[in-house]
Amino acid sequence: MHPLLTFCISILEWFALLTFPFVFIGYRYRQYVKKIIVLSVIMSIISLLLHYTNLHLTIVIALQMILIFLIAKPLFKMSSLETLLLTGMGYGFYTFVHIVVIELDLLLLSNSIVYSEVLISNKIYALQLTSFFIVIALSLLIYFFKYHLTELFVHLKLNELNKKGKIIIYLNSFLTYFFICLASFVMVTNELRFRYAFILLSIVVLFMIFAVYLILHNQFQKKRLIEAKKFYFDQEEQVSVYIENIQKDLRSSYKVMQKLFENNSYELSKEYFNQHILPKSKKHQNLEIETAIRKKDELLYVFLINKRKLANLLGVSISTTIDLTDHVPITLPHIQFLSNIIDDLLFALYETTHYQDKQIHFKLTSTKNHVIYEIASNLDFDKSNSHSKIYDAIIGFKKNKAVIESTFNPLMLSISCEKLM
Repeated sequence: MHPLLTFCISILEWFALLTFPFVFIGYRYRQYVKKIIVLSVIMSIISLLLHYTNLHLTIVIALQMILIFLIAKPLFKMSSLETLLLTGMGYGFYTFVHIVVIELDLLLLSNSIVYSEVLISNKIYALQLTSFFIVIALSLLIYFFKYHLTELFVHLKLNELNKKGKIIIYLNSFLTYFFICLASFVMVTNELRFRYAFILLSIVVLFMIFAVYLILHNQFQKKRLIEAKKFYFDQEEQVSVYIENIQKDLRSSYKVMQKLFENNSYELSKEYFNQHILPKSKKHQNLEIETAIRKKDELLYVFLINKRKLANLLGVSISTTIDLTDHVPITLPHIQFLSNIIDDLLFALYETTHYQDKQIHFKLTSTKNHVIYEIASNLDFDKSNSHSKIYDAIIGFKKNKAVIESTFNPLMLSISCEKLM
């Protein structure tokens, strides 16, 4: 076997092994591709050195799995859970494909029925390249058709996984490593009885382990859908509450006006009208939002429509500028934080009587690596005219590692969040 050719094919294998989980889970692949290449070269060198030792193949594979975890964690700057998930899924899926390719070759095409003979023959190159092309082809299909485990990814990145979810991922990853080692041991042990039964068991278990991630993603997706619906209904209920409050305010204001008129206090009536009723008079504004936004992010579209309705009810002018070059899914927590900020502003402006022109401007910009939310108003904001929602929302954004610039006289917020996908 030629060492240089073995090294080059090994790089391709490690590259495919690492590419698949990054693409499938939904990471921004272009951001990591250089590091993936570096890690592929490092692991190929380590693999080549290990294969020249007298260690059993199972021990070699076990050492590879430990080393890739230890190197990938600082290289990709990820948590232990993320690193374990990526390396376990990548190694598990590639091994699954490779075992299937080898077994099909042994059963259908090869004269030999012993894997150890294939391992030392030149045919191993063809089998390795076949596995490489299958995994890369699947990765490309996932990448272009955008079938990613986005909900699992968001839960990982925003640290929203509960204890049960973390245990499932840890257990799944360790089971993956165990059955990879078991499969490698069985394949090179020629005297073992029921060899094919063990290999078949390993294939089935690896497939089931892989399916667990799909189930987790679907569960998170259902949970997020329920949360989104609840958020939507809460927003509609909030509009109804505001309508009731406005009606109460108007009734009390008209009662005051009536008493002033009954006492012939015309000057006081005029002053009261100018200070308390005229500033709160509603200014009709267009509720339509660009339909292009709906195609890019439906949740954002619903959020903007709701805030336009609310602003219209409270006599506040709200303008929006959206600069999204492509589909950038805004996470539900971000929408909830933004909703709290704008609600607090709307209420503060409605309660304030010394502003003739009450304005809020909301701008969303998508750059290469960040989503930037900008909220501005002509209101001089302080805690006395706040329900503290705005401060809670800022804390929430900071917990999600957002960079925030703020001034409160008048209010201007710039919130820069790293793109997750």
